[in-house]
Amino acid sequence: MRGCIAAAVLVAVGMSLSACSPSMEVENQAYVLVMGIDRTENGEIELTIRIPKIGQSESSNGGGKDEASPYLTYAVRAGSYARAIDALQVMVPRELNLSHIKLIIASERIAGRSDFRELVDQIAETPHLYNTARFIVCEGSAGDYAKRMDSVIGTRLSAEIDAWFDHCIQQGFIPDSCFADVYYASNSLYSDPTAVWGFMDSGEADRAASLNLDSPMRRDAVMESPSQLFLSGAAVFRGGTLALRLDNGETQLLNLALNQTRSISVALAGKSYELTRAHRSKKSVSSEKNNPRVELEISLTCEDQITNGQASAIEAALTDSLLALVRKCQSSKVDPFGFAELAAGRFLTTGEWIDYNWRSRFAQAEPRIVVHAKSSAVP
Repeated sequence: MRGCIAAAVLVAVGMSLSACSPSMEVENQAYVLVMGIDRTENGEIELTIRIPKIGQSESSNGGGKDEASPYLTYAVRAGSYARAIDALQVMVPRELNLSHIKLIIASERIAGRSDFRELVDQIAETPHLYNTARFIVCEGSAGDYAKRMDSVIGTRLSAEIDAWFDHCIQQGFIPDSCFADVYYASNSLYSDPTAVWGFMDSGEADRAASLNLDSPMRRDAVMESPSQLFLSGAAVFRGGTLALRLDNGETQLLNLALNQTRSISVALAGKSYELTRAHRSKKSVSSEKNNPRVELEISLTCEDQITNGQASAIEAALTDSLLALVRKCQSSKVDPFGFAELAAGRFLTTGEWIDYNWRSRFAQAEPRIVVHAKSSAVP
């Protein structure tokens, strides 16, 4: 009998040790999906988060009942990022869980500060934070941007964010990057990272927003959307600080050079031509260390039948646009193209590479762009 009792006690103890803690159950977790990061005028860090409710709820309004938003917003201000996280943990009535975060948003103002790299390091080192979350630099308030994050077509915000980014990346409108990319590249000695650029429509909240595409390949294009939030273009960092903004068209060209998009549309003489990469773009850096030359070669095919004259016009238009993009980056001493990795291969030690000062060398380098365009259609 005593043996049976002892065995029962051991089984009960084992079950209690192996059981999940009540605090880890889904109902006891506050899963952060979106986090906006701002800095106030007096230097405080402001964090704004969006979390989903577990289950459905209703709110009464004038005697009737309307379905409440399935997402909640919390915002805090504190003297540091760590204190802001602690304050959120106190404010939110569940265990704050950052392991499922989908999107991190930084305001243009805070991303342009010299201490932003230090803040990025702090965020990346937050325990259990999902570092491969998408990352946006937005105009205006990151908190306002975060508060307006909601489902537009889908039923879940997490799926909405994934679908939204996947679509824009496929079109080449934004870079295919995440928070971890910015974190690691900002701490590297080579090429400069990019992040997605976002902005809000400035119109009234209850009317459709309009978006003027600033692509040089799509002049005068206007779109309307029920959402106030848009992704368009890229933010380029230098040493962990926002240094340059690229518009929609420039980002498409950069993605083409980086092999992150397969096609691009070019408008000439009132007609649009859809061009697809024939193979991966080629980059090279000349062996002259004092006066390097950077080269980019891109080969494209057009599904439509085009004449030699049309092909030459397309080549000239893209060459001019790519050359302008490289020179714009050179003027800001940023290299998002990956030329730095090619140049660094010629140095034996890291110290020699650092002393070479690639950013200054790249700013003075002679760019050479070669674009080939031909028809893939059978004449």
